[in-house]
Amino acid sequence: LRSTIHWKSRMEDILPETNPGITVVLENPCDGNYTYLLHGANVTVLGFGDLHDRAFDDHEIIGRFLTENIDDGTSTGIPLNQEGCPYHFHIYPTQEFQDAHSTNDPLIVSLSVAAVFMFTLAMFFVYDHLVERRQRLLLAKATQSTAIVSSLFPKQVRDRLLAMEDDKRKSDAMVAPNHRLKTFLSGQADDRADRPIADFFPHCTVLFADIAGFTAWSSTREPAQVFLLLQTVYQNFDLIAKRRRVFKVETIGTKTSSLVVG
Repeated sequence: LRSTIHWKSRMEDILPETNPGITVVLENPCDGNYTYLLHGANVTVLGFGDLHDRAFDDHEIIGRFLTENIDDGTSTGIPLNQEGCPYHFHIYPTQEFQDAHSTNDPLIVSLSVAAVFMFTLAMFFVYDHLVERRQRLLLAKATQSTAIVSSLFPKQVRDRLLAMEDDKRKSDAMVAPNHRLKTFLSGQADDRADRPIADFFPHCTVLFADIAGFTAWSSTREPAQVFLLLQTVYQNFDLIAKRRRVFKVETIGTKTSSLVVG
């Protein structure tokens, strides 16, 4: 007694319609091998023997049936393993299956993440450079302003000016803008920062020094000679004022007169 199993009908409707296709090789040591192509719910018989694509040997999946009998409507069914000839199936992907699942999306996502990271890193360095550059400019301006104030005023006046400016910044930061506007409109604005620094000294000496006849002398000399004379006089005058601890208020008139207070 010999039975025939229609494997094609038993493989139908196994895969979803979206499956691009796999190759199934049904192996039997007694009857040989048969190759089937499963494309979605459809099954195509490729023929006798192992006809799968050899390029996908490394992707082979081997399996066996979990049951020993196939239900054919009888009480016992048809035994699968007859006379020591068990069935095994070998599953291989097809080229269509590989094309459907091979995508560049992981590479694109990785490159996108890397590009975003590099852009963020570049922006960080640019921002850091701009902040550092701004700090250098502020420091240079502060140094220049301090140098100008130091050259124009005595130390005690300079310290008081800087302290007043610092107090003004702190008070402006603590007071809300709308409050400053209200006090300004009501005429109650705080003008302490604009008050002049003036102290009373009952005992002091004021020296006024001038180069007599300088106008007539300079009119008959070369500019380089005039410049050399003034430079020499100013440098030595400043050294003497510093050594005597007196403050040169300003150079007045035709730039050849000096007012000194001590």
